[in-house]
Amino acid sequence: MELKHWLLVPLAASLLACGSSSDEDRIDTVTITISASGTIVNEQTEVALGGRTSLQDVTSYSWSVSDPDYSVVHDDNSVPTATLTTPEVRTSEEQVTLSLTATPAEGSAVTGTFVLTVRPVNIEPVASVTISQDDRFADNTYGGALTVTFTGSGTDEDPIDSENPISAFEWQQVSGTDVLTGVDTTSNLLTLTTPALTSSETLSFELIVTDNEGATGKQAFDIVVLDVTQTPPIAEAGNPITIMEGERFLLSGSATALSDNASPFLFEWTNNSSDLAEFADASDATTYADAPAVMEDTNITIDLRVVDQFNNEDNDQVVVTVREMPATYVNDTGVTANVSNTGLINGSSHNFPGQDADLGRDRMHASDVLEKAGAGDEGFDFTKLDEFGDEIDASETSWSCVRDNVTGLIWEMKTNDSGLHDVNNTYSWVSSTTSEEAQNDGASCTLTTCNTAAFVEAVNAEGLCGFFDWRMPTHNELKSILHFGETNNTFIDGDYFPFNNPDTSTETWYWTSIQNVDGASGDVLQNSWAIDFSSGNDNFLLKSTENHVRLVRAGR
Repeated sequence: MELKHWLLVPLAASLLACGSSSDEDRIDTVTITISASGTIVNEQTEVALGGRTSLQDVTSYSWSVSDPDYSVVHDDNSVPTATLTTPEVRTSEEQVTLSLTATPAEGSAVTGTFVLTVRPVNIEPVASVTISQDDRFADNTYGGALTVTFTGSGTDEDPIDSENPISAFEWQQVSGTDVLTGVDTTSNLLTLTTPALTSSETLSFELIVTDNEGATGKQAFDIVVLDVTQTPPIAEAGNPITIMEGERFLLSGSATALSDNASPFLFEWTNNSSDLAEFADASDATTYADAPAVMEDTNITIDLRVVDQFNNEDNDQVVVTVREMPATYVNDTGVTANVSNTGLINGSSHNFPGQDADLGRDRMHASDVLEKAGAGDEGFDFTKLDEFGDEIDASETSWSCVRDNVTGLIWEMKTNDSGLHDVNNTYSWVSSTTSEEAQNDGASCTLTTCNTAAFVEAVNAEGLCGFFDWRMPTHNELKSILHFGETNNTFIDGDYFPFNNPDTSTETWYWTSIQNVDGASGDVLQNSWAIDFSSGNDNFLLKSTENHVRLVRAGR
């Protein structure tokens, strides 16, 4: 509150008193006094009021104000002393009339008036700047070619709008290499890119804020921009990776720097999981590792550290999410080698990513995280069954059937004893024993009629492995036991399916139950699908062709 010197202002009303002739000529007055040096006071100021009068024997005084927003505190009406506090008047001056009335014991009251001018006082706003800080540098220090954001704000003690006290922001650069050309400087946010410098430099700025009454406030600040040899490289660890447990994932790191002399870079990969297999080469920008076994989705954070030739460094991270492999009823391919456009390669290649050898059950087996009910090469999981269909150890040398623990299928095992299941037997394809489909008299087997239907009937009559529901496999079922990674035998796991190809130099076609519509004669289909276990190829062949058969039952 402001208190000023007293000013006697003889602005008064007059009253003609009754009495003698000399009294008849006297005019009584009331004079108002204020604690100000003039007739103008500031808003929100306490003003002491007083008064004098020529009246005799005054019994009471009373104050009034022309504007209801103003109020006078007058605790004792026997004296004229009072207090007035001026309100906030916002943007322009305003005038108010004060009235003091003196009432004598006898005679009429006399009133004096005073016109007071109240002017607004605008307190300057206070500007403030918050600078985004890079943890790699000292406070307010940055490398070159980096994005820096300044956040401006302002406070105002006497705002017109308390929710929006600042009406305008203006950013200015005071000194240093120009970085504001083409940049929006009228928002509360200033985003700029630091220059690439050959020597370190200090850039000076200021923020000017304007309140709703036109008053301004300033905040000056500096930042230091380092030269390119002091600017760390930018490390990039790559995008987030999601992979199944046991599968192989590729890491591809990179780095960039402002100085041409910053490279070559030193790379260093580290991880926060003790279960993660070692990196193929932790010091190579591009490397790989195998995901560990998990019981639930697990995030592994892998750090990449990059150091340039000036010993500046930067770090980045990539998160690898490892998921538990869901139960699957489909076999993998058996392929465990990666290839390029010229041939086989050792390990995995970033130039030829996403290959079969890095994914699925085969990769899980190679990573030693695949659990099997039985055994088998790569991702295959087989169990030997005896003549009664009971499980026997994998080390047994005599068995009658093989159960695929992935698909649930049970397969006939071929023999080389010239009997019903001999590997050399061949059959033409017919849909039933009563079918009139063409047959091949050249087919060779132990049956009177060497066709697929007769063979199925004979095996069920025999009750192979104690089962009587043997059938021809579908195309997908027969394909499920193809082992495309097998190089020393036909395309099947020879440890569980021996005697599978009497002559590896020729095609070894096995019939499926699926017919093909190509080449139909009227309503009669002439072809059926078969798979060559010497090459892994499939094709549709004339039903009269003599080919091998491996029966199957059950399945999931």
